[in-house]
Amino acid sequence: MIPGANSILPPTFAPLLNEPGSSSSKGKGEFINNTPSKSQTLRQSALSDSANPFNLEKPNLKLQAEMIERNPVMARRMILAEGRDPKLFGLA
Repeated sequence: MIPGANSILPPTFAPLLNEPGSSSSKGKGEFINNTPSKSQTLRQSALSDSANPFNLEKPNLKLQAEMIERNPVMARRMILAEGRDPKLFGLA
């Protein structure tokens, strides 16, 4: 390790440094696990399921109207992603 690297690297890297004589290393190599847990993955999939307001199972009419007004191109894409006809929503 380069001398003085502790002052440059963010604190999240401190446990990873194996610099002899540093106060943060006690001879153990600790690694930070950044993989999502099962509950985080489930939460993300639940959010992605409800992210499209044009979903037939859980439509969000207020968000549909706002999206059609503010960003009709994105609304059209989301409607097509759900397999619906954009003409039903007043989009050509």
